[in-house]
Amino acid sequence: MASPLASPTSEPTSPRIRSPLVEDSNKPRMNRLLSMKYNQRSQLTFDSQGLYGPKAKLWESLPPPERKELVNVMIEDPGCGHHLWWVASPDAVLIMKKFKDPEVTKKFKELCSWIIEGDRMNTIVVEPSILEDPLVTEDDDFKNVRAKFKTWNDNAMSTVLRKVDLIICLGGDGTLLYTSSLFTKAIPPIMSISMGSLGFLTPFSYDSYPADIKRILNGGVSLTLRHRLDCKVMTKDKIDQYHGETCPMEAEEFLAPTVTSKFSALSLNPTNITIDKETESAHYLVMNEVVVDRGPSPYITNLEVFCNGRLITTVQADGIIVATPTGSTAYALAAGASVVHPSTPSMVICPICPHSLSFRPVVVPSGVEISIRVSSQARNSAWASFDGRNRTEIKHGESVVITTATSPVPSINNTGHVTDWFDSLAGCLHWNVREVQKGM
Repeated sequence: MASPLASPTSEPTSPRIRSPLVEDSNKPRMNRLLSMKYNQRSQLTFDSQGLYGPKAKLWESLPPPERKELVNVMIEDPGCGHHLWWVASPDAVLIMKKFKDPEVTKKFKELCSWIIEGDRMNTIVVEPSILEDPLVTEDDDFKNVRAKFKTWNDNAMSTVLRKVDLIICLGGDGTLLYTSSLFTKAIPPIMSISMGSLGFLTPFSYDSYPADIKRILNGGVSLTLRHRLDCKVMTKDKIDQYHGETCPMEAEEFLAPTVTSKFSALSLNPTNITIDKETESAHYLVMNEVVVDRGPSPYITNLEVFCNGRLITTVQADGIIVATPTGSTAYALAAGASVVHPSTPSMVICPICPHSLSFRPVVVPSGVEISIRVSSQARNSAWASFDGRNRTEIKHGESVVITTATSPVPSINNTGHVTDWFDSLAGCLHWNVREVQKGM
């Protein structure tokens, strides 16, 4: 039996990695940085040590028993061929469910009973709201299973979630998005069971969950790493304190200020630039998209978009979307952006109702930094939202800085990262679904 939640099994010091039940001497240990090279000019590095919770590890290419020396190829695909293996038997599972849905709550209780009564895992972690649901707390037949529940308060949330080995989501895409927002760093593998209205990101069916969970606990299942966006809202709260301070920057540098310096120019003269210090007022991780729009104002936005510090365009539109590949099938799809496979290391920049016939969506490498700043000449401020939440006003001269986060969401595939995606395109979005042309 695996260790309890309070003291999860640490990674063995043996030079071999362990499977769920037995140790195979042919399995080399993943004790290095997993470097995902996107192109020659940008690279993100992810630490494979504990990246997916305390017991889940990622293997590139084939599962360890079939792993062989790989032939060098011209193009490295960082998102394909990832598989999940356990260094110890999973012990704690976080089960998230759709909010205020009696039918989902009923199936949630069935799933919990199956896990605990079958001695498959020792601990079930749930949200605090679950323990306030009368359908859960007032069911006497469920009290033995309920006794195995653990939850958190505001002070101990991160401590409890760090000990979760596996996540099971019962609901739709919104449930998965909310679950990912609970984790700011390492995220355990997520199994998403479709019980929502669309289910583009939920490849598993509730009817087959016993066989599917057993397969996942045995290891070797396919993973898709869904990258998130790291978003910072930069405001100017110290204008008076820094007013009059100068910085010897050339005029050309002012035209492409770098956000990473945390300084932005307010005025320009032939030799010096008067600057104000920017401060980070909010920080979010999003799985779908960041939207900056005109909000309640009747005027179009006037937004300056920078890529790696260089001004690339000015947006005069209802707004702009910066989406992950996962989010390319959400709001960005409705706005006319391209559909991008979630394993593609990229970001999608898409205008919302632009006042220009030539302003088309573009796809940029995931290693770049995107900054969206409200122009000082704008008629109104802008409003930003992050995965549809945390609506924030962005005033003149303030900006939203967007990069790719270093903690992706390891989504467990039902059949494979390609098959699941095309099945979702056809089944949920009816991609290229039409009657076949009759023969002559």
